[in-house]
Amino acid sequence: MMLRIFFYLLLFSIFSAGCKNTVIDNDFEILKSNLFKKAADASELPIYADPPTSDYEDFKKGKFQFQIDSIEIRKINKYRKELESSIIQRIDSGYAWVYLAAYLRYESAIPKIKELLLKCDKFYGWEGPDYSKTDSYLEDGQYCDQMAYITAIEYISKKNISKAVKLTTAEYNYLKSRADKCSENNKDSLNIFCPQRWLLGKLGKK
Repeated sequence: MMLRIFFYLLLFSIFSAGCKNTVIDNDFEILKSNLFKKAADASELPIYADPPTSDYEDFKKGKFQFQIDSIEIRKINKYRKELESSIIQRIDSGYAWVYLAAYLRYESAIPKIKELLLKCDKFYGWEGPDYSKTDSYLEDGQYCDQMAYITAIEYISKKNISKAVKLTTAEYNYLKSRADKCSENNKDSLNIFCPQRWLLGKLGKK
């Protein structure tokens, strides 16, 4: 009798575990489908991201503008490790994924974000500054996109960017060769070469 009861209990536990795993698998697949569907517009992405609005200032304090409900956010946290590779793969397709990787503090995202930072030469060109002066090209506010990358790396690593990012000799030489052309002697090209001079300053490599 006891052996039969034990046998039924064993079957029940195996059946329950199987059902539980099926529910978990389905839950994860639904999350992936919702999270990685092709977004028709930015409002369908998991996090709002628009560097020119200086929204990266918010996530310095751990504030992220989610565009999904709290249930989905909890699921993302629950499946943090399982989602990692898929989120990293999408980092170069939009800032929403950079911000999400920062939120989840994926250290594996840092090399990719560093690569994007070093390649980024965007200069905003706000109205107001005197663009005949080199200093106007060296203000943080002119480099919204780069600041978003920098803030993401600092948030993930919990280090200042000058300590979180180390340049290879080749990377430094490339940036320096362009930064050296950022001077008032080269006024027509300040917006082209000053981004690298500014970046070297942020990295403590003036």
